[in-house]
Amino acid sequence: MIKEHNIAGNQIFTLDNKDNVLIEKLLQNNYNVHNYYMDIYNSNNFNSFYTPIEMDPKSKGPGYQNDLRNRGLHLEWEEYICTPFNKHINKEGIEGKDLFVFDSWYLYQPKEDWIDNPPHQHETANYAATTYLELSEGDHIIFYDTENNPESYYPKLGETVFFGGEVMHKPGESSGKKRVSLNGNLTYIERK
Repeated sequence: MIKEHNIAGNQIFTLDNKDNVLIEKLLQNNYNVHNYYMDIYNSNNFNSFYTPIEMDPKSKGPGYQNDLRNRGLHLEWEEYICTPFNKHINKEGIEGKDLFVFDSWYLYQPKEDWIDNPPHQHETANYAATTYLELSEGDHIIFYDTENNPESYYPKLGETVFFGGEVMHKPGESSGKKRVSLNGNLTYIERK
């Protein structure tokens, strides 16, 4: 079931974890992808991660892996998050269209190599979604109102957080050893 929240004046939606098996498969896939790219990275191929420029010298994170070799698993995740969200959104009058994931990536954020991402938006998306695969108590995402005042949301393990692509936000610093999430940009597509 989708829940609605007002955080920093923004409409934020959440989906509680209903599938521990899927969450565990996604987390394991993250580690497979991360290890694959770290092997390349450690062989002095510096183009293996799509990460901020501050990644010099070599570091273990944050590791933005956009790897769809396991496309079936990503499609399973898309169905898991989009089906209930579409039902919720469509009851508010958006007929004939459904949201689909058009871009997804893992975000691996170790505490020791934390890079403070600036507040940003996902302007090419109707909505953004983040499923938290591994986190510690105190991990959070920061949302901003129109005056740039921050307010944090503290997700639960396995929870998915949805917000409009225009919402200014950034991940809060990892509270534990690391945080792992699967993120996606969602857009409306005409239903066939």
